[in-house]
Amino acid sequence: MIHALAPGVSLVEVLCAAGAYQPSHVYVRYDEQGVSPIATLLEFPVFVSADEATPEVSFETEIWGESSLSSDGRSLSVLVFSRQMADCGVWSRYAIESERPRLVAAAARLPCPSTPGPAAESSAGAAPRGWRPLTISK
Repeated sequence: MIHALAPGVSLVEVLCAAGAYQPSHVYVRYDEQGVSPIATLLEFPVFVSADEATPEVSFETEIWGESSLSSDGRSLSVLVFSRQMADCGVWSRYAIESERPRLVAAAARLPCPSTPGPAAESSAGAAPRGWRPLTISK
């Protein structure tokens, strides 16, 4: 899918894997403003949790989870589930301003509760209700 960001600048969304319960994508900024077009694979600061309890930042080009791009293409929200029941995980929102996406908000429900709850939902670029905000380093 291609999203216009500005005259001569687009964000290209590429589906990599449909996944069992969450897909993966890469995003490419395509700039045609200069003499030669420039395609830049975007790298995102992503909260990951190896122990399924403590989120840490990693830099990734492939984004896993349910992603939602704002209508103007300048904001991307991603909801990553820790298990198939979709009741826990990490939600993040990014500003797509240049070749470096900026993490502007994040929330998590980790560790996953022992008793599954209702599936989390993110709407209008907001974190799922009840998930705790994560501290973002500047």
